[in-house]
Amino acid sequence: MDENFYISLISCTAMSEDHPDLPLSSQSLSRMLSRIGEGTVNLEFSHKLIQQISTGSTLIYDIKSLSSYSQSISLLEYGYNRDGLDLSQINLSLIVDKDLGIPVMYDLYPGSIADVSTLKNTFKKIEAQGAKNYAMIMDRAFFSTDNIEEMVSADISFIIPPTSTLKNVKEAISAIHKSIDDPEHLKLYEKEPLFAMPVVIDVGKNRLNGYAYYDQKREQQERNTFYKRLYDLMEVLRSKNLKTWMNPGEVFRETAKRDAKFIEWKAAGGKFQVSLRKNAVSQAINKMGKFIPLYRGEFTWEECLALYRSKDVVEKGSFPLFLLQFQNLFGNFRSFLLKIISAPLPRKRIC
Repeated sequence: MDENFYISLISCTAMSEDHPDLPLSSQSLSRMLSRIGEGTVNLEFSHKLIQQISTGSTLIYDIKSLSSYSQSISLLEYGYNRDGLDLSQINLSLIVDKDLGIPVMYDLYPGSIADVSTLKNTFKKIEAQGAKNYAMIMDRAFFSTDNIEEMVSADISFIIPPTSTLKNVKEAISAIHKSIDDPEHLKLYEKEPLFAMPVVIDVGKNRLNGYAYYDQKREQQERNTFYKRLYDLMEVLRSKNLKTWMNPGEVFRETAKRDAKFIEWKAAGGKFQVSLRKNAVSQAINKMGKFIPLYRGEFTWEECLALYRSKDVVEKGSFPLFLLQFQNLFGNFRSFLLKIISAPLPRKRIC
Protein backbone atom coordinates (compact mmCIF):
# COMPACT_ATOMS: atom_id res chain seq x y z
CA MET A 1 0.00 0.00 0.00
CA ASP A 2 1.31 3.47 -0.83
CA GLU A 3 1.37 6.53 1.40
CA ASN A 4 -1.81 7.97 -0.22
CA PHE A 5 -3.78 5.09 1.28
CA TYR A 6 -2.55 5.90 4.78
CA ILE A 7 -3.16 9.63 4.27
CA SER A 8 -6.78 9.02 3.31
CA LEU A 9 -7.18 6.56 6.19
CA ILE A 10 -5.87 8.96 8.85
CA SER A 11 -7.90 11.88 7.55
CA CYS A 12 -11.08 9.78 7.91
CA THR A 13 -10.57 8.56 11.49
CA ALA A 14 -11.88 9.70 14.85
CA MET A 15 -8.69 11.74 15.24
CA SER A 16 -9.89 14.30 12.72
CA GLU A 17 -13.32 14.49 14.40
CA ASP A 18 -12.18 14.73 18.03
CA HIS A 19 -9.33 17.14 17.27
CA PRO A 20 -10.46 19.46 14.47
CA ASP A 21 -7.64 21.85 15.38
CA LEU A 22 -5.02 19.35 14.15
CA PRO A 23 -3.87 19.75 10.52
CA LEU A 24 -5.00 16.32 9.31
CA SER A 25 -6.14 17.12 5.80
CA SER A 26 -4.66 14.97 3.04
CA GLN A 27 -2.64 17.99 1.89
CA SER A 28 -1.16 18.57 5.37
CA LEU A 29 -0.29 14.91 5.86
CA SER A 30 1.32 14.76 2.44
CA ARG A 31 3.46 17.79 3.26
CA MET A 32 4.47 16.18 6.56
CA LEU A 33 5.57 12.95 4.88
CA SER A 34 7.54 14.81 2.23
CA ARG A 35 9.53 16.59 4.98
CA ILE A 36 10.76 13.40 6.65
CA GLY A 37 14.43 13.93 7.45
CA GLU A 38 14.27 17.71 7.35
CA GLY A 39 14.38 20.09 10.29
CA THR A 40 15.82 19.55 13.76
CA VAL A 41 13.17 17.34 15.38
CA ASN A 42 15.62 14.45 15.77
CA LEU A 43 18.19 16.70 17.48
CA GLU A 44 15.59 18.14 19.85
CA PHE A 45 14.49 14.61 20.67
CA SER A 46 18.09 13.49 21.33
CA HIS A 47 18.86 16.48 23.51
CA LYS A 48 15.81 15.92 25.71
CA LEU A 49 16.40 12.19 26.00
CA ILE A 50 20.07 12.57 26.90
CA GLN A 51 19.16 15.08 29.62
CA GLN A 52 16.51 12.80 31.09
CA ILE A 53 18.28 9.44 31.12
CA SER A 54 21.86 10.51 31.86
CA THR A 55 23.71 8.87 28.98
CA GLY A 56 26.20 6.20 30.03
CA SER A 57 29.88 6.12 29.13
CA THR A 58 29.54 3.59 26.30
CA LEU A 59 27.67 4.32 23.07
CA ILE A 60 27.10 1.89 20.21
CA TYR A 61 26.82 3.29 16.69
CA ASP A 62 25.21 1.57 13.73
CA ILE A 63 23.36 2.42 10.53
CA LYS A 64 20.25 0.79 9.08
CA SER A 65 18.74 1.21 5.63
CA LEU A 66 15.01 1.87 5.31
CA SER A 67 13.71 1.11 1.81
CA SER A 68 10.58 2.66 0.31
CA TYR A 69 8.55 2.93 -2.89
CA SER A 70 7.67 6.54 -2.07
CA GLN A 71 8.48 9.24 -4.60
CA SER A 72 7.91 12.21 -2.30
CA ILE A 73 10.63 11.81 0.37
CA SER A 74 13.67 13.86 -0.56
CA LEU A 75 16.22 11.69 1.28
CA LEU A 76 15.34 8.54 -0.65
CA GLU A 77 18.26 7.64 -2.89
CA TYR A 78 19.80 4.47 -4.28
CA GLY A 79 22.84 3.15 -2.44
CA TYR A 80 24.28 0.00 -0.90
CA ASN A 81 21.24 -1.95 0.29
CA ARG A 82 21.93 -4.32 3.20
CA ASP A 83 18.86 -6.41 2.37
CA GLY A 84 19.69 -6.77 -1.31
CA LEU A 85 16.57 -4.84 -2.37
CA ASP A 86 16.47 -2.85 -5.59
CA LEU A 87 14.81 0.12 -3.92
CA SER A 88 15.74 3.65 -2.99
CA GLN A 89 16.40 4.06 0.71
CA ILE A 90 17.05 6.34 3.66
CA ASN A 91 19.98 5.59 5.97
CA LEU A 92 19.07 5.75 9.65
CA SER A 93 22.00 6.12 12.02
CA LEU A 94 21.28 4.96 15.55
CA ILE A 95 23.27 5.55 18.73
CA VAL A 96 22.41 3.24 21.61
CA ASP A 97 23.33 3.52 25.27
CA LYS A 98 24.94 0.15 26.03
CA ASP A 99 23.89 -0.08 29.67
CA LEU A 100 20.27 0.95 29.09
CA GLY A 101 19.96 -0.76 25.73
CA ILE A 102 17.91 2.07 24.21
CA PRO A 103 18.52 4.60 21.43
CA VAL A 104 19.55 8.06 22.64
CA MET A 105 20.16 9.69 19.28
CA TYR A 106 19.30 9.12 15.66
CA ASP A 107 19.88 10.87 12.36
CA LEU A 108 18.75 10.46 8.77
CA TYR A 109 21.01 10.50 5.72
CA PRO A 110 20.36 10.15 1.99
CA GLY A 111 20.46 6.53 0.94
CA SER A 112 23.52 7.05 -1.24
CA ILE A 113 25.73 8.15 1.68
CA ALA A 114 28.22 5.44 2.70
CA ASP A 115 28.45 4.44 6.38
CA VAL A 116 32.10 5.39 6.61
CA SER A 117 31.42 9.02 5.66
CA THR A 118 28.84 9.72 8.39
CA LEU A 119 31.12 9.47 11.40
CA LYS A 120 32.61 12.98 11.55
CA ASN A 121 29.21 14.63 11.43
CA THR A 122 27.90 12.23 14.07
CA PHE A 123 30.64 13.13 16.58
CA LYS A 124 29.79 16.81 16.29
CA LYS A 125 26.10 16.14 16.92
CA ILE A 126 26.79 13.87 19.89
CA GLU A 127 28.86 16.52 21.64
CA ALA A 128 26.32 19.23 20.77
CA GLN A 129 23.66 17.18 22.58
CA GLY A 130 25.69 17.08 25.80
CA ALA A 131 27.32 13.63 25.73
CA LYS A 132 30.78 13.73 27.29
CA ASN A 133 33.51 11.23 28.21
CA TYR A 134 32.04 8.44 26.15
CA ALA A 135 33.51 5.44 24.35
CA MET A 136 32.17 4.59 20.90
CA ILE A 137 31.72 1.01 19.68
CA MET A 138 31.37 0.49 15.92
CA ASP A 139 31.56 -2.24 13.32
CA ARG A 140 34.11 -2.42 10.51
CA ALA A 141 31.88 -0.49 8.08
CA PHE A 142 33.16 2.69 9.78
CA PHE A 143 36.84 1.77 9.65
CA SER A 144 39.06 4.08 7.61
CA THR A 145 42.31 5.97 8.10
CA ASP A 146 40.43 9.28 8.09
CA ASN A 147 37.91 8.14 10.70
CA ILE A 148 40.64 6.83 12.99
CA GLU A 149 42.47 10.15 12.67
CA GLU A 150 39.24 12.03 13.39
CA MET A 151 38.56 10.04 16.58
CA VAL A 152 42.14 10.34 17.83
CA SER A 153 42.18 14.10 17.18
CA ALA A 154 38.87 14.47 19.03
CA ASP A 155 40.27 12.45 21.97
CA ILE A 156 37.47 9.87 21.70
CA SER A 157 37.79 6.39 23.16
CA PHE A 158 36.60 3.70 20.78
CA ILE A 159 36.52 0.03 19.85
CA ILE A 160 36.41 -0.90 16.16
CA PRO A 161 37.50 -3.95 14.13
CA PRO A 162 39.76 -3.21 11.13
CA THR A 163 39.13 -4.11 7.52
CA SER A 164 41.88 -5.58 5.36
CA THR A 165 41.65 -2.84 2.72
CA LEU A 166 44.94 -1.31 3.90
CA LYS A 167 48.00 -3.38 2.90
CA ASN A 168 49.83 -3.13 6.23
CA VAL A 169 46.64 -3.94 8.15
CA LYS A 170 46.01 -6.97 5.93
CA GLU A 171 49.57 -8.21 6.52
CA ALA A 172 49.28 -7.69 10.28
CA ILE A 173 45.97 -9.55 10.44
CA SER A 174 47.42 -12.47 8.45
CA ALA A 175 50.40 -12.77 10.82
CA ILE A 176 48.13 -12.59 13.89
CA HIS A 177 45.88 -15.35 12.58
CA LYS A 178 48.88 -17.67 12.27
CA SER A 179 49.93 -17.27 15.92
CA ILE A 180 46.68 -16.72 17.82
CA ASP A 181 46.14 -20.41 18.65
CA ASP A 182 49.41 -20.73 20.55
CA PRO A 183 48.67 -22.45 23.92
CA GLU A 184 50.16 -19.52 25.83
CA HIS A 185 47.20 -17.38 24.67
CA LEU A 186 44.54 -19.72 26.06
CA LYS A 187 42.01 -17.96 28.33
CA LEU A 188 38.67 -18.69 29.94
CA TYR A 189 35.75 -16.33 29.30
CA GLU A 190 32.29 -16.97 30.76
CA LYS A 191 33.37 -20.56 31.48
CA GLU A 192 34.29 -21.15 27.82
CA PRO A 193 37.87 -21.50 26.47
CA LEU A 194 39.16 -19.05 23.87
CA PHE A 195 42.48 -17.63 22.76
CA ALA A 196 43.30 -13.94 23.33
CA MET A 197 46.47 -11.95 22.74
CA PRO A 198 47.37 -8.23 22.69
CA VAL A 199 48.25 -6.76 19.29
CA VAL A 200 49.47 -3.45 17.85
CA ILE A 201 48.50 -2.29 14.34
CA ASP A 202 49.48 0.95 12.59
CA VAL A 203 46.62 2.77 10.87
CA GLY A 204 47.96 5.77 8.99
CA LYS A 205 50.11 7.71 11.45
CA ASN A 206 48.31 6.26 14.48
CA ARG A 207 49.46 3.16 16.33
CA LEU A 208 46.46 1.36 17.80
CA ASN A 209 46.32 -1.32 20.46
CA GLY A 210 43.91 -4.18 20.21
CA TYR A 211 43.23 -7.79 21.10
CA ALA A 212 43.08 -10.78 18.79
CA TYR A 213 40.54 -13.45 19.74
CA TYR A 214 40.01 -16.97 18.50
CA ASP A 215 36.79 -18.66 19.62
CA GLN A 216 36.68 -22.27 18.42
CA LYS A 217 33.03 -22.71 19.38
CA ARG A 218 32.11 -19.67 17.32
CA GLU A 219 34.31 -20.97 14.50
CA GLN A 220 32.34 -24.21 14.31
CA GLN A 221 29.02 -22.35 14.29
CA GLU A 222 30.23 -20.05 11.51
CA ARG A 223 31.53 -23.01 9.49
CA ASN A 224 28.21 -24.85 9.72
CA THR A 225 26.22 -21.78 8.70
CA PHE A 226 28.63 -21.01 5.86
CA TYR A 227 28.67 -24.53 4.38
CA LYS A 228 24.88 -24.87 4.68
CA ARG A 229 24.41 -21.54 2.86
CA LEU A 230 26.75 -22.59 0.04
CA TYR A 231 25.12 -26.01 -0.29
CA ASP A 232 21.65 -24.47 -0.51
CA LEU A 233 22.88 -21.93 -3.06
CA MET A 234 24.36 -24.61 -5.32
CA GLU A 235 21.11 -26.60 -5.15
CA VAL A 236 19.15 -23.51 -6.18
CA LEU A 237 21.51 -22.86 -9.09
CA ARG A 238 21.34 -26.47 -10.27
CA SER A 239 17.55 -26.35 -10.23
CA LYS A 240 17.28 -23.31 -12.49
CA ASN A 241 16.09 -23.73 -16.06
CA LEU A 242 17.98 -21.30 -18.28
CA LYS A 243 15.94 -20.10 -21.22
CA THR A 244 17.67 -19.17 -24.47
CA TRP A 245 16.92 -15.48 -23.94
CA MET A 246 18.45 -15.45 -20.44
CA ASN A 247 21.96 -14.18 -19.72
CA PRO A 248 23.51 -16.94 -17.53
CA GLY A 249 26.01 -14.53 -15.97
CA GLU A 250 23.29 -12.15 -14.86
CA VAL A 251 21.16 -14.99 -13.50
CA PHE A 252 24.14 -16.34 -11.57
CA ARG A 253 25.09 -12.97 -10.05
CA GLU A 254 21.49 -12.18 -9.13
CA THR A 255 21.11 -15.57 -7.43
CA ALA A 256 24.51 -15.90 -5.76
CA LYS A 257 24.88 -12.25 -4.65
CA ARG A 258 27.58 -11.98 -1.92
CA ASP A 259 28.53 -15.67 -2.27
CA ALA A 260 29.34 -15.50 -5.99
CA LYS A 261 33.09 -15.49 -5.25
CA PHE A 262 32.83 -18.96 -3.68
CA ILE A 263 31.14 -20.67 -6.65
CA GLU A 264 32.67 -21.89 -9.92
CA TRP A 265 30.03 -22.21 -12.63
CA LYS A 266 29.28 -22.79 -16.29
CA ALA A 267 26.04 -23.10 -18.24
CA ALA A 268 25.38 -26.13 -20.45
CA GLY A 269 22.14 -27.51 -21.86
CA GLY A 270 20.04 -24.89 -20.12
CA LYS A 271 21.37 -25.78 -16.66
CA PHE A 272 24.08 -24.57 -14.29
CA GLN A 273 27.02 -26.81 -13.45
CA VAL A 274 28.53 -25.57 -10.21
CA SER A 275 31.31 -26.40 -7.75
CA LEU A 276 33.08 -24.70 -4.87
CA ARG A 277 36.16 -22.55 -5.38
CA LYS A 278 38.51 -24.23 -2.94
CA ASN A 279 40.94 -21.35 -2.42
CA ALA A 280 38.20 -18.80 -1.80
CA VAL A 281 36.40 -21.13 0.60
CA SER A 282 39.64 -21.95 2.46
CA GLN A 283 40.45 -18.26 2.90
CA ALA A 284 37.00 -17.62 4.35
CA ILE A 285 37.22 -20.63 6.67
CA ASN A 286 40.63 -19.55 8.00
CA LYS A 287 39.13 -16.28 9.26
CA MET A 288 36.20 -17.85 11.08
CA GLY A 289 36.11 -17.60 14.85
CA LYS A 290 38.85 -14.96 14.72
CA PHE A 291 38.31 -11.24 15.26
CA ILE A 292 40.53 -8.28 16.16
CA PRO A 293 38.89 -5.24 17.76
CA LEU A 294 41.26 -2.28 17.92
CA TYR A 295 40.79 0.30 20.63
CA ARG A 296 41.79 3.65 22.02
CA GLY A 297 41.54 4.04 25.78
CA GLU A 298 42.12 1.63 28.64
CA PHE A 299 40.57 -1.82 28.23
CA THR A 300 41.52 -5.26 29.50
CA TRP A 301 41.02 -8.17 27.13
CA GLU A 302 37.84 -9.12 29.03
CA GLU A 303 36.44 -5.57 28.91
CA CYS A 304 37.24 -5.18 25.22
CA LEU A 305 35.57 -8.49 24.37
CA ALA A 306 32.45 -7.74 26.43
CA LEU A 307 32.04 -4.28 24.91
CA TYR A 308 32.69 -5.51 21.38
CA ARG A 309 30.05 -8.22 21.74
CA SER A 310 27.58 -5.69 23.13
CA LYS A 311 27.17 -4.32 19.59
CA ASP A 312 24.38 -6.86 19.27
CA VAL A 313 22.18 -4.56 21.35
CA VAL A 314 21.71 -2.42 18.23
CA GLU A 315 20.60 -5.43 16.21
CA LYS A 316 18.25 -6.89 18.82
CA GLY A 317 17.28 -3.67 20.58
CA SER A 318 15.58 -3.51 23.95
CA PHE A 319 12.56 -1.65 22.66
CA PRO A 320 10.34 -2.29 25.73
CA LEU A 321 12.80 -0.13 27.69
CA PHE A 322 12.71 2.45 24.94
CA LEU A 323 8.91 2.61 25.16
CA LEU A 324 9.11 2.89 28.93
CA GLN A 325 11.32 5.97 28.59
CA PHE A 326 8.81 7.46 26.19
CA GLN A 327 6.09 6.94 28.82
CA ASN A 328 8.13 8.87 31.37
CA LEU A 329 9.14 11.65 29.00
CA PHE A 330 5.94 12.07 27.05
CA GLY A 331 3.23 10.77 29.36
CA ASN A 332 0.68 13.38 28.35
CA PHE A 333 1.25 12.72 24.66
CA ARG A 334 0.86 8.98 25.26
CA SER A 335 -2.50 9.54 26.97
CA PHE A 336 -3.57 11.63 24.01
CA LEU A 337 -2.61 8.83 21.61
CA LEU A 338 -4.45 6.22 23.68
CA LYS A 339 -7.55 8.38 23.60
CA ILE A 340 -7.36 8.60 19.81
CA ILE A 341 -6.77 4.87 19.38
CA SER A 342 -9.70 3.90 21.63
CA ALA A 343 -12.12 6.46 20.19
CA PRO A 344 -14.92 5.07 17.98
CA LEU A 345 -15.06 6.13 14.38
CA PRO A 346 -17.65 8.87 13.72
CA ARG A 347 -20.86 7.43 12.30
CA LYS A 348 -21.80 10.44 10.22
CA ARG A 349 -18.44 10.89 8.54
CA ILE A 350 -18.26 9.24 5.13
CA CYS A 351 -14.94 9.22 3.27
